[in-house]
Amino acid sequence: MSAKIIYRQFDNEVLVAHNNYRARHGVPPLVLNPTISKFSQSWAEYLSTQTNVTHSGKYGENIYRAWSLPSNFELKGNVPVDRWYAEIANYTFNQEPTKKGTGHFTQLIWKDSKEIGVGKVKVWVVVNYSSPGNYPGQYVANVPPPRT
Repeated sequence: MSAKIIYRQFDNEVLVAHNNYRARHGVPPLVLNPTISKFSQSWAEYLSTQTNVTHSGKYGENIYRAWSLPSNFELKGNVPVDRWYAEIANYTFNQEPTKKGTGHFTQLIWKDSKEIGVGKVKVWVVVNYSSPGNYPGQYVANVPPPRT
């Protein structure tokens, strides 16, 4: 299987995982945007040459880095998304965030985000969001609690 097909499969796994979680919160599904994916891939390539995580600042952005994996390990697209969503445990709904460590979760669910781009290099995953999220004063409208 070619690298291009593997990455396309990974992108779709990331998208499906996002949309499954977003559906729990009653927010619209995201779509993959090839332009944003190209940017995300470039940023993932840049990060793979760095020792520290830095954000690009162009879009809303979630970054994942896997640690201590065998060289032949194939990361599944749901893994970073599951990790970001797990931050829900620290989030209080219907108010502005009061704790650090929830920004990945809130960006994932952010109602006004409509498109994503996905980039992956080795153990780095970059997902960029348009429209970006995590704006002060907009959390209540954009991060609803899960539906029961």
